[in-house]
Amino acid sequence: MVERGTLLKAVGVAVLLAGVAGGAYVYQLGSDFQQPQVQSVTNEFGTVTTETTVVESHIVVDNPNDQSIPGVATVAYEVRMNSVVMADGSQGGIGLQPGENRLNVTAELANERVPAWWVTHVNSGERTTLSIDPSLSVSALPIDTALPAQNSTITTDILGAFAREEPREVTVGDRPILTVSDQQARWGEATAEQSPIVVTNRIENTHDEPVRLDGTVYRIEMNGVVVGNGTTDASFELAPGETTDFTVRPTIETPRMQAWWVSHLQNDQRTRLSVTVYGLVERNGTTERTPLTVFRREAQIRSEFLGDGNVTVERLDAERDAVAFTEPTLTGTESEWGEVGEETTEIDTRIVVANPNEDGVGGLIRLRLDQRTGINGVAVADGETTTGSLDSGTNEFTLESEFRHSTVPAWWARHLNGGERSSVVTRTDAVADVGVTTLDVAVDDRERTLTTDLLAGFNDSTARPVEQEGRTVATIEATRATWGNATPAVAPIDSRVTVTNERARPITIEDITYTVSLNDVVLADNRTVDRSYEIAPLSTETIRPTFRLDNSRMEAWWPTHVRNGESSVMQTDVYLTVSSPLGDERVKLDSFSQNRTVDTEFF
Repeated sequence: MVERGTLLKAVGVAVLLAGVAGGAYVYQLGSDFQQPQVQSVTNEFGTVTTETTVVESHIVVDNPNDQSIPGVATVAYEVRMNSVVMADGSQGGIGLQPGENRLNVTAELANERVPAWWVTHVNSGERTTLSIDPSLSVSALPIDTALPAQNSTITTDILGAFAREEPREVTVGDRPILTVSDQQARWGEATAEQSPIVVTNRIENTHDEPVRLDGTVYRIEMNGVVVGNGTTDASFELAPGETTDFTVRPTIETPRMQAWWVSHLQNDQRTRLSVTVYGLVERNGTTERTPLTVFRREAQIRSEFLGDGNVTVERLDAERDAVAFTEPTLTGTESEWGEVGEETTEIDTRIVVANPNEDGVGGLIRLRLDQRTGINGVAVADGETTTGSLDSGTNEFTLESEFRHSTVPAWWARHLNGGERSSVVTRTDAVADVGVTTLDVAVDDRERTLTTDLLAGFNDSTARPVEQEGRTVATIEATRATWGNATPAVAPIDSRVTVTNERARPITIEDITYTVSLNDVVLADNRTVDRSYEIAPLSTETIRPTFRLDNSRMEAWWPTHVRNGESSVMQTDVYLTVSSPLGDERVKLDSFSQNRTVDTEFF
């Protein structure tokens, strides 16, 4: 910055010299004339407006003569900063009374010339040579001479606040995302329009997921004056553990330095410099700003332009760059069947998400939800969705999964083998997409049990007579049924029928047939058990026919079950032929022949 103390001192001295030189000329015939002496020169800034800066110089001069020195001298002066003329003007009518004289001299600096000086200061390595060239003339007398020029050098190190070798962590919540180290900054070539800054960083991905940026947006403020604001195409994509050199090129708008100059003087020659670079991510053709800063710097600039000319730049660092982030939580889920197709059935799951984050990261978060449902270890349905931006508070979304009908025979076989009991597990993987990377969100699995009891009515101990020509030839004492080892192809029912031969001669049980259907989907149709059973006279035996259901047909049954509100009608019919000396009698096994409703509650 400009060393205003040096400038005003020189101006003050030049004015004094003008008065003294003029007085000396007027009184050169007086033998007892004594040279006036400068006792002190002090300077201060006066009124600062958008256009001008007033500098007030207070000069104390001792005139040891007992006569006044009339105001006949005029001083002219020109102030240059790196050859940029910042001020020029003149002041006449300078005179001195006997004894101590207090002179007040004012000068106006044109603030509009600050940007031009700034360009030379930057391009000279933040270095300025201040030159003050005064000249003297005395009215009506042949005195018009240049006084010795006053030169001084002013240096600053604004970009020194940007340099930092030690690493710092960039975090989202309490999760480290990036480590930024070896930060350096240098000026590009400043022009009347722009003063570019080149900032390089070493970036390491310390997260367990990829981290990427598709660009950056930056903001440079000096005392709240936005001197730079824009975007760059600087980008990177890093896998976990990868490192790259990342360069950001923010730019100061040179004309804005005039407004900064005004703010600096109005703030008692102090400036708070803030540089922030945010990441940009592209989603579906739209660029969004993340709250993640990849470079942030703050510094305090202090100057004593009218004192010793000293300029200091103090770096102000936060403890670490962190994004305030609290994981969204799934507070509720509720599923129901959607549209039933030929091959799949939709599962519509309403998901309630609580987002505790406010604006900033809260509006950036997208949730990627991946839902998978398995029955007895068989993957039966899956779906995924990505939410829109989450509002702060409660959000509701719908996730659609596709339940595949082709999976039914496999899990149904395990259902039967498990005692008509199934474990239904829905797992939801939730990932919070915060733009630059993703963060896992903990979600509890949902487990429930699906039960049926299809064979409950097959177990009967009621004695049922078998009659021929009005005579009881046999008695069905009891029936029992259990599932055999089911496969996706076959679901066997192992039955036991206890029969008593009421006659004194043997009887034969043969030609056993059965039909089984669920909601009119035929699982077995009049399939004959290929053997016969002979029962000795007046004795009781248990026969064990096996009924085999086509388990692959459960794929066709499932959509009928869902369309009917998870309700099915199971219809079974079992017949056998009893042969005795009285003839053949076709008998319906009532306990195995029935219509019953089967209901489930999948959700």
